[in-house]
Amino acid sequence: MNSLIIYIIIIYINYIGDPKQLIHPTDSQGNFCGSGNFLDRPFVYFFDWTQCVKAFNIPVNVLKGRPFVCPTTQVCVRQCPNKTSYYTFENYFANRVCTYDVNATDNDNEKLVNDGKCAPYIIASKPLFGRCIPKQIQSLTNGIIQVR
Repeated sequence: MNSLIIYIIIIYINYIGDPKQLIHPTDSQGNFCGSGNFLDRPFVYFFDWTQCVKAFNIPVNVLKGRPFVCPTTQVCVRQCPNKTSYYTFENYFANRVCTYDVNATDNDNEKLVNDGKCAPYIIASKPLFGRCIPKQIQSLTNGIIQVR
């Protein structure tokens, strides 16, 4: 079993071409979170986790030439969000996650979401290997690891 995991990691490294991506996640623009201009933003946040779940249909994605890729906007963040919110909720503005070109004072959340500049919903997350993983998924993962 361990050799299978190592084999999958080797294939993944060869596919992505840069082993640094295993240590430092990248945003949608290819920037490494936690290094260079993004040294103060060590985590990556995925705008739409439903797209990530669909992307785990690996056989289909391999045929499309993009295995293991989550096809949603990804941005480097200073910390993973600790509250869940939706863009129409009052607490959204304080917790929103947006692309780098959004001004912090811009409060037209509906337009920003419709333009794809801000995540439509924020999920309370915890970092796992530099990626903001929803707390529910991380709890499930930790449970599986502890059982082994």
